Amino acid sequence: MYPIVGKDSNGPIECSRRFNLFYEFRLALCWRFPGLYIPPLPPKQFTGKTEAFTLLERQYFLNLFLKECCEYRYLAVSIELQTFLRPTKPDIGALLSNL
Repeated sequence: MYPIVGKDSNGPIECSRRFNLFYEFRLALCWRFPGLYIPPLPPKQFTGKTEAFTLLERQYFLNLFLKECCEYRYLAVSIELQTFLRPTKPDIGALLSNL
């Protein structure tokens, strides 16, 4: 789980997400905004997933991904981002794939 802490115009944000949900979130953005820039995710790690350095490095790049998403207005105000950060139901992956 990767922690997300911050704030936006809707208030404070504090949640945790698995890497797979970041991947599903990015897919939802790519589907909704074809041809527009969507920031890249760090590559999936097949070995060393639990090593402290690997986790810190991935957390850094996931944080960078979210910050970059917030720099582009079309992504920052998207329903996909709000669903990712503030889901209305526990199954975020299903919510993202239904948008």
